[in-house]
Amino acid sequence: MWLYLLVYLILILVVTITVLLWIVVIAKGAVRLDVGKPHNLNDFTFWFQDQAMGIADWSIVRKCLIRKDICCHGLKDNFFFSNNLKQGCCRQPANCTVNFLTKHDCDVWNRDTKIMCYYCSTCAEGFVSQLAVLWKRLFPGIVVLLVVLIIVFIIGCRAFRQNKADHYRRLHQNDQTAART
Repeated sequence: MWLYLLVYLILILVVTITVLLWIVVIAKGAVRLDVGKPHNLNDFTFWFQDQAMGIADWSIVRKCLIRKDICCHGLKDNFFFSNNLKQGCCRQPANCTVNFLTKHDCDVWNRDTKIMCYYCSTCAEGFVSQLAVLWKRLFPGIVVLLVVLIIVFIIGCRAFRQNKADHYRRLHQNDQTAART
């Protein structure tokens, strides 16, 4: 029984660390995260940007997005997919004439479905925003899971303690019965 409680405790710690990681890493940008609105990479912590946008990882993600051809398929906003990714990778950046910071994006954008804006920073921003949207949608479920795990753990501890107390009570009663005879 104690092994069961130990495994449960480890599971609770893992879920707690996940919740804390979400709060520390994602919440900076996710608090004001609106689906369908463009986001800047600076809306997220540097650690999250680095993890989501590592040079080697991003090229793999880009190849996958191109292979899946997300711009030509009518992917609708659902639990796992938001329009942030499609807006960042499939459309010409809206502020090409206004903002000099996205000049590179304006030069890279092409109507060819294999190029579009997959090589733009707006595509990377859409991808990071997509990850944050997914985490934001999963967060309430993770918190509920954590609460349920803690409740079950408390019930298990009480049952373990009660079982142990009953065991010692029976032993004590058997010793008293043996002493009387």
